[in-house]
Amino acid sequence: MKNKKISMYISIIIIILIILGLGYLVYINVTGEKENNQIKEFIPEEEITDEQLRKTNIELYYLDKDTNMIEKTIKQIDAKELIENPAKRIIEELLKEIKDEKKINVMPENTKINNIFIEKGIVYIDFSEEFTEVEDVERAKNIIEVLKKTMSQLMEIKGMKILINNEENCKFKAEEIDFKEEFIINN
Repeated sequence: MKNKKISMYISIIIIILIILGLGYLVYINVTGEKENNQIKEFIPEEEITDEQLRKTNIELYYLDKDTNMIEKTIKQIDAKELIENPAKRIIEELLKEIKDEKKINVMPENTKINNIFIEKGIVYIDFSEEFTEVEDVERAKNIIEVLKKTMSQLMEIKGMKILINNEENCKFKAEEIDFKEEFIINN
């Protein structure tokens, strides 16, 4: 009888210890989850300026000197500059001289933008007559491809129509490529 009482007390103590141990494990697990769920404050190494917050990337395309292929270049500009007329702002950047010595800007020198507007998914780009001064057929093809790829980043644009001094049906001096039809843009 004494052995049964001792066995029963030992069993009860073991059960109590197991319950306390499980309770402790549950407590540790719950408090650990609470700590993990708290949002930790992120402190940047340097303060982000208002100017840095406004920067956005645009894609510009140029001819690579080594591969002779049209390749994308990313440029950062102030996002506020894209609000009024994003197509015009992007083409303005494309017409600027490129500083990368491995890239060639195929756009004709001294070309100016008279107007750019979007109507029913078509971007109308009205260039000055310098745009047509291209006599090399391959360069003319590259110019059109550069314009199409550059405009493809604007999702609302599905086609491109080139005007010269507000006139349609013009063409490059190379004469193989004219501007009668709109050019399809694949986004």
